[in-house]
Amino acid sequence: MGTDHPPLCWKVLKNWRAELPCDSPIQNQFHSSQCWNLSIAKCVKAVAYCEGNPLPDDISNNEIREWLPFIRTAFDSNYDPPAHVDVNATTWPAYHKASLSHIFQYLKCYGTHFKTSYRYESVVANNCNLFSMKRFLSMRTESPKRVFIDTFRLVNYVKAIPIVKEKHPVVGSLFANYPEFREYKAYDILSPNRPINKKTNLPYPGDHIVYIIGYGYVVRNDGEKIECFLIENTWGDKWGYKGLAMVPVTLFTGVGYPKGVKRLLGCVAFGKLDEIASAFTCRPLHMRFMQFMYAILVEALLFLGSNQFGICLLVCSIAFTVQDVALWICWSTGSSDDFYAISRGFPVWVSACILSNLKAM
Repeated sequence: MGTDHPPLCWKVLKNWRAELPCDSPIQNQFHSSQCWNLSIAKCVKAVAYCEGNPLPDDISNNEIREWLPFIRTAFDSNYDPPAHVDVNATTWPAYHKASLSHIFQYLKCYGTHFKTSYRYESVVANNCNLFSMKRFLSMRTESPKRVFIDTFRLVNYVKAIPIVKEKHPVVGSLFANYPEFREYKAYDILSPNRPINKKTNLPYPGDHIVYIIGYGYVVRNDGEKIECFLIENTWGDKWGYKGLAMVPVTLFTGVGYPKGVKRLLGCVAFGKLDEIASAFTCRPLHMRFMQFMYAILVEALLFLGSNQFGICLLVCSIAFTVQDVALWICWSTGSSDDFYAISRGFPVWVSACILSNLKAM
């Protein structure tokens, strides 16, 4: 249901959609479970503009949806892909369990194509493409410039309010699978109380991700004001007020946003190890740890031979262990991003040097 003007009960104090020149039409995910990539793609572009580094095009909606399930094991050691999936000949099923941290980690480690340069961009929203590690690597060695993020932040709704009011849009997760939200119309006012699961007597966890583009409040008939985020949903422009809604901030289970959106050259070529090692000195400190580890592993298998495969795995395991320890130190001490960048870059450089020496033996 749409109207010609916003509902009178809406008191919008900040509306990034009206201020940013990079906004695009309301999207419709249909039945493709793409709320997360559609929302985050918009957020990345908006943050880039607010940081003074505008992107020339939208980032691909389809790439993250296709590849995040495939490589999620890189971020989650407890995750096992479905046993029936053949990674060389199968389409990946609809992905329903994407978390903000996994999505932002993908953008941080692997980057993503622009929509116009991703060769497999779907015309139909729920279309999936064939995938394999060979294709994943080839896209990154032959691709044009890609979009990376330096880091990201995950916060609660209280800390997100000043970010939305003063800095840039964000994305948020909330529980959406209940009639009041699913059937939300322009003049409806959502309850600020999260729906309760009667079996556990606890609030439902978030199952939907939306693009948060503003802040304000709604006024109920009794005069009570409810603090809200202005959101842009991915259910088409017939939902809410032309695809928008004022959602109480208390309904959000988590909020996230990227930092340092950069347009960089394609990944380091999976070629000689001296190229990988030298790239350590010319790339920014926030270079992508996982890219280099894949490069080192592939190079080791090609040049060391199967008889030294164990040495290769040992070296890579040591580097990963150092990385995990450094990450734990950063989390426990609250160290800066620069310290974390150095800590994850150093073991990669050491691994490259060790494997280069092994190859020369």
